[in-house]
Amino acid sequence: MGIKALPVSILTIGILSLSSAAYADQNLFYRNGLYLGIQGGYGEVDYGDDFKNIFHGSSGSIDEDGIAGRGYIGIQFNPYIGLEGGYSHFTDNTYRIHAIDTNGNRINIDTKFETQQVDALLKIGTPFGCSGFRGDIKAGAAYVMTNAETEANYSPYFDQLAKTVSENEDTFNPAAGAGISYSFNKNFATDISYLHTFGKGSLDSPSTDFVSLGISYTFA
Repeated sequence: MGIKALPVSILTIGILSLSSAAYADQNLFYRNGLYLGIQGGYGEVDYGDDFKNIFHGSSGSIDEDGIAGRGYIGIQFNPYIGLEGGYSHFTDNTYRIHAIDTNGNRINIDTKFETQQVDALLKIGTPFGCSGFRGDIKAGAAYVMTNAETEANYSPYFDQLAKTVSENEDTFNPAAGAGISYSFNKNFATDISYLHTFGKGSLDSPSTDFVSLGISYTFA
């Protein structure tokens, strides 16, 4: 080997070594394959003004938010595209109505809503180089299931409410969200995510919001 060719050879070997290291680092964080995860955080279910407008001139309180959780399973086909399905459960919501009838009787009406949903989402995203971070947007549909239980101390008002609020309401709504995750290695990752379902904001089609922290395991 000539003296002039030596620097070129060293440079070539160095570039190949760096390229191999970069490729290895990328593979460390490209979590392709089947994965499972759980998320927990803040959830809100919005039933709009349907319930609030049942009785004019009444007062009351509304509790529509609280702790929510989600378990999910998915598959990452490549670093950019995946599919995901999940099940979410929201804190029970309570609508409490206080009213006075024409005879001066006090009426108390409590309705508790239990809301769950099952979602199916397409994921599109990208890793941020070899940092371990990646970003994803998600879009698809959710099947939102609501169960209502009503208690009242005055039967005429209970009958009126029962005609307005069904015991069970299920509906399909569009869903979309986004998230940022960090991979500790090819198997474990943590994420912060947001998911919204686009309901009508009514008793038979509520909209939901879920902000969460999660952890997942990829079978890589």
